[in-house]
Amino acid sequence: MKILHDLHVHNILSSCCGQSGATTENYIKREMELGMKVFGLANHVWDERVPTSDRFYEPQTIRHAEEAKTAFKYVPHDGLRCLFGAETEYDGNYECLGMTLEGAKHFDYLLVPTSHQHRRGRTLPDYPEVIEMRAVFRARVREACPELAEEEIDMMTNTLKERHLMRYVPEFKTDLHRFFIHHNIQNLIQLTENETFRQICKAVPTSIAHTLSFNFRGNDCAAMIDDDTLRDCFTRVKNAGAYLEIATQSLRAAQPNLSQNNMIRYFVIAKEVGCQFTFGSDAHSLESLSEVLTYGEEIANLIGLTKSDIAEHVRDSIIE
Repeated sequence: MKILHDLHVHNILSSCCGQSGATTENYIKREMELGMKVFGLANHVWDERVPTSDRFYEPQTIRHAEEAKTAFKYVPHDGLRCLFGAETEYDGNYECLGMTLEGAKHFDYLLVPTSHQHRRGRTLPDYPEVIEMRAVFRARVREACPELAEEEIDMMTNTLKERHLMRYVPEFKTDLHRFFIHHNIQNLIQLTENETFRQICKAVPTSIAHTLSFNFRGNDCAAMIDDDTLRDCFTRVKNAGAYLEIATQSLRAAQPNLSQNNMIRYFVIAKEVGCQFTFGSDAHSLESLSEVLTYGEEIANLIGLTKSDIAEHVRDSIIE
């Protein structure tokens, strides 16, 4: 089964994308060269209606994102259906979804990740050792600057990034595998219980992006989640009305040999409980656009997907 859609592409309007050639125009031309049927642009977006102090997301508003779709109007794309989407955020620490129902209606579809593990202090909490080190810094600042109010001390301490504190942190005692697994699963459960998320899923096709992926020893972590836990998680996803994204880059990062990739098991179980799927490359460059075309068919065959397992809004991009 050939997968001829890619719903997870970032261009230069995403703060994480630094390639000058990563424009909507260039992407459309490249997707047409590849023979793709559906192209989805999904830059990072935080709805300006939702308060945030997140410096990454503050400038990445809906209005900012809408600049990216202007090329849809004047770049020829006969045979290629162009969709305007967004990758918003779920901040697990604050149980906060970065999109409102009203904001979601600006888009053809949405992606919502729960597995951005690099966003500790937001999506995931700090490591326990880092939390302890913050307390040490807080006490030192309080002693050195008794004239400061507690709120000022907290502000000074909390602005220290984890990477700055790491040099002072003693040897880790935390089981990092378990740390990532626990919080990744909790984020997914919290998201599926979020009422705004459920409302959005009814209004706009919505996929959970790079499902339960792990930046830290991905294949090892993936193997540690038992089938019953996965079955429970994916039943919740289905009941919330969401789709699951099969993100080729995240999946291959866990284990490039797809036949030995433990994340394939995720999607086999998700299929068994009745979930439907979308594919995405998570491309940040022109070179990455071929990801889904190159690996999608093998992944789909390993999972045992059929056309009916694909989300309806992109089902016309499937060749069996």
